[in-house]
Amino acid sequence: MHFEKTSRTLLPLVAGWSLLFTPVAFSAEDIKQESDVPEQSETLEQDDTLEQDEFADSDNLDTISVTATRVERATKNVAAPITVIDEKRIEGAKMFNIKDAIQGTPGVTMESKNGGYDARLIIRGAGQKANYGVREIAVIRDGVPMTDPDSFSRFDFIDTQDIERIEIMKGPGSIYGGGSAGGTLQIISKSVFDEQINRLRLGLGNYDSQNLHFRYGGQINENNYYSITGSHRKTDNDWRHWNEFQSDQLSFKHGLILDDGSTLETELSYTKADIQLPGSMDGDQ
Repeated sequence: MHFEKTSRTLLPLVAGWSLLFTPVAFSAEDIKQESDVPEQSETLEQDDTLEQDEFADSDNLDTISVTATRVERATKNVAAPITVIDEKRIEGAKMFNIKDAIQGTPGVTMESKNGGYDARLIIRGAGQKANYGVREIAVIRDGVPMTDPDSFSRFDFIDTQDIERIEIMKGPGSIYGGGSAGGTLQIISKSVFDEQINRLRLGLGNYDSQNLHFRYGGQINENNYYSITGSHRKTDNDWRHWNEFQSDQLSFKHGLILDDGSTLETELSYTKADIQLPGSMDGDQ
């Protein structure tokens, strides 16, 4: 699927709030294509070049990952093929679904036949057994497995607007069990201790597509922090029968700074997703 590039505008609101409009328009022709990876890859390569030029004269910080070892280490010191998609790249994507951030990563393919929400993940050939969703690849969020016992995972229940970075380990790793024969994808959500930006994000597109998100939080006292996030995603996809999608998510996070300086984060979340998976296409479609 190819999204058109559009400008984004921040409008001044009351103190402490920002409003970000993100168009998510796309055409029916783009949706019917199973994959247009080359175009997306070309765009990402151009962005990487610009970033390298922009920071050529500054000190480069090591990229940190936790997926391969469960502890923070610089990616260059990890004896495993790791790709880290950072917050800057994620913020630059429209993020109706996680495919928008991952697509274009070398050795990784995400494809969809129904508008993006049923995206299939393939890492170096692993994952092709699934018609949709993820198989043979472990999906982890903040260290918690989201993969079923039969090694099947879905991205529909992940709040795409509450992601700090995405780490992809290509290839098997026994640290996450048998469901990770093809690799591991770990999603690190935004920490409650991060600098809070009260934010409202609205995205509208074709086929009655909606992508709404809010984030509110702050410091309760010296040692306690909190954040509340909510998201609503919806698309009718009426170009194909039985192809609607809607997801509503709400999350509350609490952070506590202990006496020894260590931190403890807890999260309570709710997700409801209504998904239709269409059958074969007829002549009218």
